[in-house]
Amino acid sequence: MFQQKSFSQLRPVAILCKVIATLACLVILLLVDIHHDVPSALYLWVILAGLCCWAATKVRSVGTLFILSTTVLAISAGCLAQVALIIGHPDYWLLPIGLMLSLPSAAIHIRPLHYLLSGALIWATDFYVIQPQFERPLDALLTLLAVGGALLTGVAVCSAYRHIRRTVFELQQQLHALAYQDTLTGLPNRRAFMEEVEGTGGRGFFLMIDIDDFKQINDRLGHAAGDQVLVEVGKILRATSPRHPIARLGGEEFAVAASVPDLAGAQLLAQAIVDAVHALQTHGLPLSVSIGVAERRLGEAAASWMHRADGALYAAKMAGKNRFVAVD
Repeated sequence: MFQQKSFSQLRPVAILCKVIATLACLVILLLVDIHHDVPSALYLWVILAGLCCWAATKVRSVGTLFILSTTVLAISAGCLAQVALIIGHPDYWLLPIGLMLSLPSAAIHIRPLHYLLSGALIWATDFYVIQPQFERPLDALLTLLAVGGALLTGVAVCSAYRHIRRTVFELQQQLHALAYQDTLTGLPNRRAFMEEVEGTGGRGFFLMIDIDDFKQINDRLGHAAGDQVLVEVGKILRATSPRHPIARLGGEEFAVAASVPDLAGAQLLAQAIVDAVHALQTHGLPLSVSIGVAERRLGEAAASWMHRADGALYAAKMAGKNRFVAVD
């Protein structure tokens, strides 16, 4: 999930950077062409880079985006190196071209290895086209040290940004859990449940579930035992309603939005929950739940649907608890 999130965040920036690089190459070629003869093949390479930028808007995988992005950078390095040969003194342009293309791209690569491969290809293209002639061994050594330092710096930057993205992603996940998940049972909370139910808008059956005499459990056995009961009831709901939205609404109240074809199916589900909870023993005490079942009317708001299920729950309590009551 983190990789996909990083991909969705970085792809627009990566595409924009590649478009800028392609346009920059085109502008430089046009300017140089005014005073020097620029081979037509260089324009074809720029067109190919533009096609790669367009293709990058369609991809859905990290690997394909990396290949297209690296291709654009390599083409840009090759074109700029050819321009350096045309205007003369190409050795002076070796480091500026490599640094200009390799270092800024460190922040937009998803993985450090991707950056290292891309940066190495940029420098390799730069060296291959220009083929610098070093008058002194020291010049060659210093140039290689500069290239190695640039690559290591880029890897460090890419790793740092990846760490920051992962930290932010984990914080977002934690905030989402706090906002949409019940911390005790791990079930969705009221907010998450209501958003999901409102989003569907279809027909179904609302099961409003309340643990009978829960206050007595807390008073007699303590809140730790009460928390254990809530957790166990949550497990039962997961087991009996694996395909339906479920939630802890708060306190001892739970809910299921059952997507079953008819009332008979909803009644079977409600009875299965009642039986499963009643079979549960905690600290020697039998447990039970009361359930109100209401079918959603066409176009009915979730709040109204819940209110009718709550009325059916009250009727189940009045009828003796440990049962369900369904209303039209």
